[in-house]
Amino acid sequence: MASSKAPKKQRSSSPRAIRDSVREFRKLGDAWLVATCERIPEFGSELGVQKFDSRLSRNSIVDHVAQNQLCAETLAAMERLPSVEFSGDDYLDRRGFIAMLRTHDLLERKLEHWRTDPQCHINSATQSVFGLIIRNTKSLSRALPAIEARLDAMPDFLRNGAACVRKPVPL
Repeated sequence: MASSKAPKKQRSSSPRAIRDSVREFRKLGDAWLVATCERIPEFGSELGVQKFDSRLSRNSIVDHVAQNQLCAETLAAMERLPSVEFSGDDYLDRRGFIAMLRTHDLLERKLEHWRTDPQCHINSATQSVFGLIIRNTKSLSRALPAIEARLDAMPDFLRNGAACVRKPVPL
């Protein structure tokens, strides 16, 4: 016999609460983006922010730990925002951002990919140059100073990356 109880409906949030949640989501996302681009300028450059084009991150243990903490805190704050208060693009943006933060949390904080895979540091360094080339294919001469600056910074970047590696996964 079927249950006589009707399923509970989720309470609808007020329009003000929804606006507050979306505003908090955007504030969290903006804060994460600003801090991440400052700490990892090649990321900001890949997004097309030219002021980061000539910079390369320090790639230090301190920076990896700080970025992992920022991602974990941002993820926790994002997950506390009630999903029922999001719709349309805001809902999809929140889900995509949470997925990216969860992936980062798994690879970088839990599995410590930056500690176990020396290749990730090499890949980051070379991708930072290739990204500039791809973005500037019509005028490589304009990008040349930024490319040269990154190439000059690579020895320190790779040296710091080597200092990060503790338990490399054997091939």
